[in-house]
Amino acid sequence: MHPMRYITRLKNRKSWAVKIYQGIPANKISKNFSDRHYGGKEKALQAAKIWRDRRIEEKNKIPTSRLRKQSISNRSGYIGISKEKKEFPHSVYEGWRATYYVDTRQVHKSFSSALYGECEAFRKACRARYEHAGELRQIIEEPEIPCEPDVPVTEWFDK
Repeated sequence: MHPMRYITRLKNRKSWAVKIYQGIPANKISKNFSDRHYGGKEKALQAAKIWRDRRIEEKNKIPTSRLRKQSISNRSGYIGISKEKKEFPHSVYEGWRATYYVDTRQVHKSFSSALYGECEAFRKACRARYEHAGELRQIIEEPEIPCEPDVPVTEWFDK
């Protein structure tokens, strides 16, 4: 699990927020950890991680049902991998994009289909996601992809 999973920084409130979704977004457990109450930013973050880990342990599994739903914009069938197409006045960009976190910052890395070819661009995006997230999760049984990923895949769909 990513060390910042379910944890976000609320800069305007000087606190950390933990939100764990159980199924649908309306069914969540959450708690804020104020820097002032816990004696600083790092101590508040540590308290947030401990609280999150205990909640997950109580449920005996990481809540995954919310993440198993395929995003409308993601047709790849893999969490953090998406096909992108951008139209400019005199050209069109098409490629595959990996999305992952570095510390608390979301990062997007794109691979051009024109430069690498459709299959290799997809594989490069899968590799980037795998290297930063630690796994590649497939959320639908028959994804719309140009070829198979060349990294290990964790199946997250019901058979």
